[in-house]
Amino acid sequence: MKSYNELGHIALGTALRQLAASVSKDAESTYAKFGFEIEPKWFPVFYVLASKGANSVVNIAKEINHSHVSVSKIVKELKMRDLIVNYKSPDDSRITLVALNQKAKAMVPLMEKQCDAIDAAMHELKEETGFDLWETVKVVERHLRYLAY
Repeated sequence: MKSYNELGHIALGTALRQLAASVSKDAESTYAKFGFEIEPKWFPVFYVLASKGANSVVNIAKEINHSHVSVSKIVKELKMRDLIVNYKSPDDSRITLVALNQKAKAMVPLMEKQCDAIDAAMHELKEETGFDLWETVKVVERHLRYLAY
């Protein structure tokens, strides 16, 4: 039998979980370094609201490819941290919109600086390895979706 470290692709799930945990921990320290104090799991929702303005949980979930339940939970956490407001849509009172409040909007320049720094680091990684990690992940996701059908 091979040693665990020789399993390669067979242990990929474990390796990817470890990488995700490491990236998440690194994100926390990067956010803190730039004074952008949010939880890494909140970033996709925060970013969509910062870039597109008020939106519904359903639309945010579609945009970031998360479940409605996941986005609802993040929205509740952001509300508890006093970073968002929600209100009924003026066009359709059945729809609740979520938006960054003034406190959160003041954090957007910090988020942009942090995004620029991470983008630069990922470009360095691509130059060093020859691989664009983001594009590679997207290709694998598309392939796995195709296999699911």
